[in-house]
Amino acid sequence: MKQNKNDRRKELEKDLEKFPFIQDHQDKDELYNKISLQMMEEEPKKRKLVIMPIFALVAVLFLTALILPPILIDQSGEDSMDIATESNEGGEDNSETLHDEQSAELSQIPSEMEVTERDMDGSELQSYLVFEKFKENPFIIAVAAGMNGEQIIPFAITTKDGQLNYTTTTTLVAEQAEELGVAGFPLQGTEINRKGTEADIIFPEDFQMAGGSSSDVMLHNSIEQTFQNSQVSQVNLKYKDGRPFEMGNFGTVESLTIASSVKVSYKLYNYPATESKFLVPIKIDENATIEEAFQTMIDNEGGEYIDSAIPAGVSLKGEEASEELLSVTITTSNKLEPDQQSITMIEAVLATAASFGYEHVQLQGLPFRSIDRYDLSNPLETPVAVNPLLMDTN
Repeated sequence: MKQNKNDRRKELEKDLEKFPFIQDHQDKDELYNKISLQMMEEEPKKRKLVIMPIFALVAVLFLTALILPPILIDQSGEDSMDIATESNEGGEDNSETLHDEQSAELSQIPSEMEVTERDMDGSELQSYLVFEKFKENPFIIAVAAGMNGEQIIPFAITTKDGQLNYTTTTTLVAEQAEELGVAGFPLQGTEINRKGTEADIIFPEDFQMAGGSSSDVMLHNSIEQTFQNSQVSQVNLKYKDGRPFEMGNFGTVESLTIASSVKVSYKLYNYPATESKFLVPIKIDENATIEEAFQTMIDNEGGEYIDSAIPAGVSLKGEEASEELLSVTITTSNKLEPDQQSITMIEAVLATAASFGYEHVQLQGLPFRSIDRYDLSNPLETPVAVNPLLMDTN
């Protein structure tokens, strides 16, 4: 079929060559001027129709009908290929664009650490510490006895109206002992007067102790804890009528000497009947090192309702950077998250370091840079008290 079409095309081309040759003999410049003048006219004249000879017109149309379809077919094929090529190139461009957009979207998604850190900014994690820089209102220390009859739990109590009276405040907080999950407050209802480095504890005339040697020890330890980290070095004990105080098996006790510092390891008091948890100081040897204090924190010993504040699989290593700064490296076999468990561990470490006289602690090894109020890239301040409690005295 293709050979027949080619033969017919050649025959037509030969027939077209037989047509007479037509030539315009006008001068080119003259023709250009005529056309220019015609275009400049405001109302162009109607064009004259040039009528081709009928035979020539028919021949041209016949030739066009014969030659045009194959050309269109070839051109259509080339156009289709061009379109397909452009489509492929466009697809590749779109693919690259999509990939770039996806990469950009991925780059805008914060890392797990950043997401976690940002999400925790608005979280409400329980804090167990009171700091000098965060201390907006004055507080008093009220010491509770744990339900196990062995440990004491200090509270830093502030009031909504800012009025702090030791007798009134301890009486009110004692009414919430069951809700707090503690056995009571050994110094409930007493009056405390401070005079420089000395303080007087005045007991009501009808003051009664629970009885037993453990009760005597709890009262003794409560008095020491009440004045810990203060300028008081001696506490005088007496009843309101002036009589010297009788402290059970200790006999008559007129005064107690308060040590300037007592080394402790902080653990977590957790009474199952309530949802309340508090940091509790566990006394250690006065010659103990910070490493020994950390080991006490990790151990599961301490008595009933006492838990370690350090998550399982975590080890602590302390190194004194200066007299005021302790560097603590935390290593763990389990992944730590910036959650309540981690903040409890951090605050227990800070409180324990404070009992050793350190003012700041630099934590290293944690998989997050901040948690709640703490920026872990900088040394953290050690606390002045633990277990803040806000009371409504109305």
